[in-house]
Amino acid sequence: MKYLLLLTLAGLYTLASSGQSREEFYDHEWKKCDQKKAFFSGQLSQTDSGVMVKDYYLANGQLQMSGKYADFDRKIKNGHFTYYFTDGTISREGAYEADQRNGVWKTYYPNGQLKSLLYFLNNRVGGTGKYWYSNGQLADSIYNENDTLKRISWFSNGTVATTGILHKITKRPVSNWTYYSRNGKKSMEVVFDEYSKVVTKACYDEKGALVAEPKSRTESSPAKWTKWEDYLQENLKEPEHVELPKGKRKIVIVGFNLDENGAVINAFVKAPLHPEYDKAALALLNNSPEWVASRNYNREQRMGEIFRMVDFAKVKKKKQKS
Repeated sequence: MKYLLLLTLAGLYTLASSGQSREEFYDHEWKKCDQKKAFFSGQLSQTDSGVMVKDYYLANGQLQMSGKYADFDRKIKNGHFTYYFTDGTISREGAYEADQRNGVWKTYYPNGQLKSLLYFLNNRVGGTGKYWYSNGQLADSIYNENDTLKRISWFSNGTVATTGILHKITKRPVSNWTYYSRNGKKSMEVVFDEYSKVVTKACYDEKGALVAEPKSRTESSPAKWTKWEDYLQENLKEPEHVELPKGKRKIVIVGFNLDENGAVINAFVKAPLHPEYDKAALALLNNSPEWVASRNYNREQRMGEIFRMVDFAKVKKKKQKS
C-alpha cells in the first residue's frame, strides 16, 4: 500500500513538473505564432519567485532577453532584465518591481558604447541622468543645481543644443528654455508655465534676427524618395541561393538613428531572418541617400531610434534586357 502511494505521488509530481516549463514562439511583432512563422522563441520556467523567461533570436540562437515575470502570462515584470543585440552584446538592462522600472537603467549602442544612464522611481526618471553619442561624447545631461532640475544637451559637433529647467515630478520643460542651431546661434527662446504649456516664444535666423516660426517636421524616408516603401521597391534585391522554411515571412526589422544632417547612423538588426537577408537589409539602409532631417524648435536635430521593416516578398521582378 505504501509502495502504491509513493508511485501515485511520483506520478502526480511528474505531471505537475511537466507544467512548470514551456516553449513559446513569436513573430516579428512579438505576437504568439507557430514555429514555422516565428522569429523569436521563449523558454519559460517556473521558479520559487516567479517565471524565469529567456527569449532567443531564432535566426542565430542568440539570447535576446532574460528576465523574471510574475506568471506565465508575461504581463508583470519583477526583477532584473537584460536585453541583447543579435551579436550577444547588451542593448539595455535594469530592474522592474511590479512592472515598474526602478533603480539604474542603462542602454547601449550596437558598438557597446553606453547610450544612457537613468535612475527610475516607479517608472519615472528621477534625479540626474546622462546620454551619450555612439563615439562616447556626452549628448544630454539632467542635473540638480541648488534644488533646481536642469537640462543641457549638445549637438554631435560639441556645440550646445538646448538649455532649460525641468519640472521635478513630470520632468517636462518649465520656465525659460533656449534652443540653438549647430553654428552656436540661438534658434528659439521659449517660456513654459508650470504645466509645460508655452507662454511665449521667439524664433531667430542664423544672423540673430527675429523670424516667424517655421513648421516642425519629422520625416522618416530618404530625401530623394517620397516614402521608405518607394526606396525599397527601387533598390531592394533578394539574396540568391538561400532557402527559407515554408511559411516564413521574408521580413527583416532594422533599427537606426538619424543625425542632424539626416544621415543614417548606429544601424542594427532588431528582428533577424537569415544572415544573408540581414546583411542585405543593413546594406540597403546604410547605402541609402541622406534622409530628411527632423526639424524642431527652428533647427535641424538628431532623431531618436527608428525602426523600419524590409519586406523581401515585395521585391519587384525586373525584366531582363535582351
